[in-house]
Amino acid sequence: MVLGLLASLLVAVPASSQSTTPGVPSNVNATTENLKISVSWEATTEAGVAETDVYYIDWINLTTADPNDPTSYDNVFINAPTTTYEITTYFGSVLMEGHEYSVCLFGYNNANNTYSPYDASACASVVVAGTGIQVSEVVVNERRGTTAELLVSLDNPELLSTIVRLRYRTAAVGGEEAGEWSEERQSTQPSDSFFFDLSGLMRGTTYEAEATTANDFTSDGVVSTTFATVDGPVVLGSNSSMVGTTTLDIGFVLDNPDMESAVVRMQYRTRAGDVLGEWNVVAPKTTTGETIVFNLTDLMPDTLYRIVTTTAADFSDETLNYRLETRTLNN
Repeated sequence: MVLGLLASLLVAVPASSQSTTPGVPSNVNATTENLKISVSWEATTEAGVAETDVYYIDWINLTTADPNDPTSYDNVFINAPTTTYEITTYFGSVLMEGHEYSVCLFGYNNANNTYSPYDASACASVVVAGTGIQVSEVVVNERRGTTAELLVSLDNPELLSTIVRLRYRTAAVGGEEAGEWSEERQSTQPSDSFFFDLSGLMRGTTYEAEATTANDFTSDGVVSTTFATVDGPVVLGSNSSMVGTTTLDIGFVLDNPDMESAVVRMQYRTRAGDVLGEWNVVAPKTTTGETIVFNLTDLMPDTLYRIVTTTAADFSDETLNYRLETRTLNN
C-alpha cells in the first residue's frame, strides 16, 4: 500500500513502456488462525509485462494505524516463484486478535528496478483470529526482598504459540489505595507455562499481578494473584563451592542490606533420576552479613545431591527456598 500511495502521485506510464513493468499478482487471498495471517497468490496473468523476480508484500493494522501514513506499513520481500507467506508480527509485535489487517502484493523486476502498480485486486483484508487459549493460573514461584518470579500457566495442550500479557502494582492494603499499574510485560512462545521476573520491588510490600492472553486487561480471561515481598534477609544464590568425593563446602549470598541477624537453614538429599533420597537436615547457621558457608561431610562419591536453603522458619514456604544440585567427585 505504501507503493500504492506513491503510485497515485505519479503520472501514468505510457502504454509503450508497460513491458518494463511487472504485472499485478492475481488471486490474492488471506486467511487467519492462531494469531497468524496466511497469504497466498498467483503469478500475474497479464501479457506483455516484465518478469516478476521478487514479490513485495506490505500490511497494516487498520484498527489502530492510519492508512494514509506510509510509515504505518510493515513489509517484506519474497523471492519468486514462492507464492505463499505467513505473517505473524506487525513491526515486531504479535498480531492483535480481533484487529483488521490489510495485505497488499506487488511484483518487482530486478533488471528494470520497477514495481507493479497498486491494484485493489491484489489486496486482501482479514480480521485476525485468536488461539482460544486462556490463562489458567498465576502463582508466585519465587519471591525475595526486591524481586519475584511469577509463573503463568495456560490451558494450551497443543502448545500453540500465543502471547501472554502481565502487569502488577502495589495492592490496596490497610486502607491504602492501590498503586499505578506497571508497564505491560509480554512474552510469546509455544508453551503452556510462562515465567516473568519482576525486579525493583519494595521490601515487605504486598503486590497484585494480572495475566491474560487477550489484547488488554478489560476482557474476560484475566487471572490475578497477590504476593508479598520479604521484609528481611533471604538467600539469593551460591557464590562458591569446593567439591570432594565425600565432602562439599558451599557458600551462599544473602540479600541482607541492613545486616540483620539471619538464621539460614539447609537440607539435602540424593537424586538418581526420579528417585529421591530422604532429606538430611543440617544444623542452622546464623549470620549478620551477606555471605555464609556450609560444610557437608560423609557424602557418597559420584552422587548427585539436591540442596535447599532458606531463611524462613521452615522449608514449607517454597518461594523462600534457594535450590541447587551438585555432584560429588568420583574416587
